Amino acid sequence: MSIVVVAGDCSTTTSLLLAATWPEESQSVVVEANPRGGSLGAWLSVAPLPSLSTAVTSIEAGAGSEGWSCVERFVQYSPSGVRVLVSPVRSLEATRAVMEAETVLFPVLAGIDLPVAIIDAGDPILSQARPAALAHADVVVMVHRQSHHSARGAAVRIERLAEQVETICRFGVEVWILVIGNDPFEPAEIGAFVDPSKRSTVVVLPEDDQAAAVLAGRVGVSSKRFTKMPLVRAGREVASLLEASISSTRFAISGGDI
Repeated sequence: MSIVVVAGDCSTTTSLLLAATWPEESQSVVVEANPRGGSLGAWLSVAPLPSLSTAVTSIEAGAGSEGWSCVERFVQYSPSGVRVLVSPVRSLEATRAVMEAETVLFPVLAGIDLPVAIIDAGDPILSQARPAALAHADVVVMVHRQSHHSARGAAVRIERLAEQVETICRFGVEVWILVIGNDPFEPAEIGAFVDPSKRSTVVVLPEDDQAAAVLAGRVGVSSKRFTKMPLVRAGREVASLLEASISSTRFAISGGDI
């Protein structure tokens, strides 16, 4: 199973977007692994249990050898059909669950013969902890939403983004930077500053609050209209590019035998 770690601004919405638009979306699963606590269950009106905590407890008890079957029973279906494994709401329990998942859940996911697990890692404070599942990630997607209130304030946030990207690049993981919005700075300008060595890929997502609300379960629209929303169209393109990048990398590593 490919592991895509999503971190930074709007990580939960972006994780749902990628899952909903992945080329084989029916086979994708979103794993909420935010140590600050989860919101996915409340967003999507799914039960708080089973959660990441119950999953890692079961796998730790020896179910890890069962592969996908040992994970699937903790996965829930959102009203839109996206498969999710929710995190505990409270930060202390969520932090413990994420720490245990590093050793007992994420290795299982990495070995499963299904398309993709999208790990919502929240907004990591890299001086304290690295994003969840980084050791097993095929790619890390850092999401940066531009702030329109102050150009100087926006510049400070870009400085912090640069620090995060630099830290993740040290682990040798492919990094994609998703910039939401074109103002006050051009995304290409942000990419050149954040990663002057051009180790990462910079992609732009449009600001589309209505589509984001639909993904979060707050507003209902028809499926036909949903697929035509700007954010969803852009998400489909990003997901396809990510899938192609992961596939080509694995093909190269395996010497052509996937």
